[in-house]
Amino acid sequence: MNMVRKFPRKWAIPHLSVGLTIVILVFIATIASLFISTSQYSAMDIQNRLQGPNIKHFFGTDQYGRDTFNRVLVASKYSLVVGFVAVGIGVLMGVPIGCVAASRGKWLDPFLSRVMDVVYGFPPVITAVLITAILGPSLINVIIAIGLFNIPIFARLSRGNYLAVQEKEFIEAARASGSSGLTIAFRHIFPNISSPIVIQASTQFAFAILAEAALSYLGLGIQPPNPSWGLMLSQAQSFVRLSPWPVIFPGLSIVLTVLGFNLTGDGLRDLFDPTTRNY
Repeated sequence: MNMVRKFPRKWAIPHLSVGLTIVILVFIATIASLFISTSQYSAMDIQNRLQGPNIKHFFGTDQYGRDTFNRVLVASKYSLVVGFVAVGIGVLMGVPIGCVAASRGKWLDPFLSRVMDVVYGFPPVITAVLITAILGPSLINVIIAIGLFNIPIFARLSRGNYLAVQEKEFIEAARASGSSGLTIAFRHIFPNISSPIVIQASTQFAFAILAEAALSYLGLGIQPPNPSWGLMLSQAQSFVRLSPWPVIFPGLSIVLTVLGFNLTGDGLRDLFDPTTRNY
């Protein structure tokens, strides 16, 4: 019995549409945060602390009277920075490693593969906590810790797809026509392995945002006065019985952003993966 899923391509559209809508809203929030000054999101007003949503403060205020709406917007900027740079590290370092391992073979392939397996074998979040604890809490160290574990993911993915594509007939035809190895790689192989890399990148983007929030929640990520969704949750949890709003809105931001990137990845996978198409 054939157990491969056969979904029509139209099933990918709702996932992709909802995911892209959420992602676009997050980008709009990030752009809006560029126009928010430090005094707007860090100014304290103890007399108006722990207020609920109102006309002046759309998301209410936190335990120090700071505007939660402005802080949520500014925190989105740091989350996207971590996501882009950490995933970029994984792509820029992992993809070349995987492609070199697949194309050179011999002793280099098993050597690089074993190194990537060793890195991949460590629990990512726990090791990220260890790295940031050793190097110190900061935005750069969070990016390094998260980016390190994206490298073997993209290396393994690119290696597997590279090996699969280079056995295709059109690659043999390109070799027979006298094309060099670099020409075949850049003109024929890379375009055919780019789709799974893009799909994986969207999924890893969601993981990077979640990992940054977790590290900041533990006090090992972004430091005050700069806001982070995880840090906002950590600071407001002691006051949740007095006012749940400083916890609700950062928590919703994390959930919706991660959901948006995951839905985008699922939609792209269903759209471009041949095994999910209904011919």
